[in-house]
Amino acid sequence: MFKNNYHGQKVTIQYLGFELDPQGFPMVLESHLEAIVEYILYKYCVRSKFSPLKMTDSDRAWHYNQHIRLACEARATDAEISDGERQEIIGMIHDPFIGFGMNVSLMG
Repeated sequence: MFKNNYHGQKVTIQYLGFELDPQGFPMVLESHLEAIVEYILYKYCVRSKFSPLKMTDSDRAWHYNQHIRLACEARATDAEISDGERQEIIGMIHDPFIGFGMNVSLMG
């Protein structure tokens, strides 16, 4: 919700968000094999508690933490802007009809 009516103008909003699977794990693109492998190993560890060769809780925690770390790294890599997107942003900043935002710091 905005205070003003922008009459169909474009507004850019930056936010941090991840697409999650039904179990709450961050989803990654299929090109991030390390994160996918750690997810599979974590699921294998969870399933192993129903088999004669059980894996330890520390193994499960290790693969879970590795998957989350690698998934966050993959999401950050995927969020980097391309050269074309960078040029479009530069064009918007230098467009005289859009205006120029100014960051005012009140540090004294």
